[in-house]
Parts: sequence; structure tokens; C-alpha cells
Amino acid sequence: MAKNASQVRVALTGSIWFTTNLSATIPADLAAPPADFIDLGYTTDDGVTFTLSRETEDITGWQTADILRKLVTAEPKMAKFTLHQVNRDTWLAAVGGTVTQTRAVNGAIPAVNRWEPTPGVLPEGILLIDFADNDINYRFGFRRAQQAAEIEFQLVRSDSMQLPLEWTALQPTSGTSFFMDTDDVAFAANPADLVAPTAGTMAASSIAATTFTLTVSGASD
Repeated sequence: MAKNASQVRVALTGSIWFTTNLSATIPADLAAPPADFIDLGYTTDDGVTFTLSRETEDITGWQTADILRKLVTAEPKMAKFTLHQVNRDTWLAAVGGTVTQTRAVNGAIPAVNRWEPTPGVLPEGILLIDFADNDINYRFGFRRAQQAAEIEFQLVRSDSMQLPLEWTALQPTSGTSFFMDTDDVAFAANPADLVAPTAGTMAASSIAATTFTLTVSGASD
């Protein structure tokens, strides 16, 4: 493969979509997800960090000091990001639980809502993470994922309240747990597929420009 500067990708903007409906339809054409999905809004400028790990176990032998074989024992896949916006949808995606109204709207006086956790239950659903580099679009998807990370947030006058999330892929009922869709011609298998993508294919974003980071790690026991 020759050096080609046009294949350097920068995640200039994007969106993070989430639904708790594990039966929701995931578009196959990079179109905006259906109404089941919610846009989780602005993230911090750290963007999204993906980690695709491989945990392995070595098989060794008596007659040699070399490893005879490596067994893959687990392949954790994770996405980590921090949300700026705080609302019903982002809060429930971060910590789960339920929200109920304890006081109805009374004229100019707003309603009061109470959140309460659901013990022993983690937020779970489908997660889609889109990014666009001008007219080139990528979508990373978790067909089933859980948010199990500790949520630590701070109330200060010098910065916004933020919700750090870390999603881990789980085995779905069908298909792989993690996938990627793209209209990037660099992935085309046939010369006939090498056509310029149509501008505006990806849904409009509400997330500020970010730097996309992909980490692939391997660990041996």
C-alpha cells in the first residue's frame, strides 16, 4: 500500500446515539437512526476513545521455551466518552433508574421530577457512534452494550457538570457485538465501488469537533 495523505482521517464532528430498545433497527446505509434512538448531545473535546482488547493465554511445552500456541480467552470492546449535557436521557444512559414526577406544572412554576436508582440493574442498550471527515462518514456500533463504569461528577463554578461513561460490548442475540460502517472509498473491495460519497449522508451532528482515538491492546496471562 502506497503512502496516501488522502487516507488520513480526522473526526471533525459526530453524534452519539443510544436506545434501550435492543430490537431497534440499525440502518445499514449510514442514515440517521430511527426514532427509538436519542442523540446524547455534546461531549467534551476529548471525544470518544475506543479500546478493542484481546486477552490471551499461552500454551507452553516441556521441550521448548517458545510458546506453542496462544488461545484468545476474551475480546473486550469498549467506548469511553464524557457528556456535557445533563437531561433525562443522558442521566438515565449514565446511571439507569427511573424518573417520576412529584409535582405537576402549575402555571409558570415548573414540574418537579425525582430520579431514583434501580438497584442491581445497569444501563443497557444499542450504542451508535458516528463521525464525519468532510464527506466521508464512519459509524461504530455496539449491538448490545452496558454502562458499568463508576460515575463521578463535580459541582464547581469554574466548569460544567459532566457525565463520564464507559460502555462495554455484550453478546447480542444475533450478529457481532461490535461493527463499523463507512462510505470511505479506502475500504472498497472492487474498483467499481470507488465513487465519491454523497455529501450529507450522515445525520446532522450536535457534537463539537473532536479527535477520534482508537486503541487496540493485547494482554497475555
